[in-house]
Amino acid sequence: LLKESSTGPHSCTLVFLLTYFFGMASSIWWVILSLTWFLAAGLKWGNEAITKHSQYFHLAAWLFPTVQSVAVLLLSAVDGDPILGICYVGNLNPDHLKKFVLGPLFVYLVIGTTFLMAGFVSLFRIRSVIKQQGGVGAGVKA
Repeated sequence: LLKESSTGPHSCTLVFLLTYFFGMASSIWWVILSLTWFLAAGLKWGNEAITKHSQYFHLAAWLFPTVQSVAVLLLSAVDGDPILGICYVGNLNPDHLKKFVLGPLFVYLVIGTTFLMAGFVSLFRIRSVIKQQGGVGAGVKA
């Protein structure tokens, strides 16, 4: 299950789970943060509408890292770095690093950045509509 672990398989698995699971979960929470910001700023969703979907946000934020972590463990992709003393996926196998770390992080980065950019585009559109209508702040230079 684990390769080149000097501290034993159980502590190596624990170190892997703590670093990988919570690292991936934090990345998904960032995607959810950018999604909810887009919903609020871009689509004018209220707090209540966003809160109504919070159980789905929690499900996604904890389910995806769980599935990823279980997949890594089932495929015996956890390996230990004897010099650094950390157990992670892809220390010794670049394919595992690409598949289980870089790939998901790239996907999360693209999705989150897309939501952020869409939110900014929406805000700039709203700003230009307000300027055209002569609304509050129309004469203010930003």
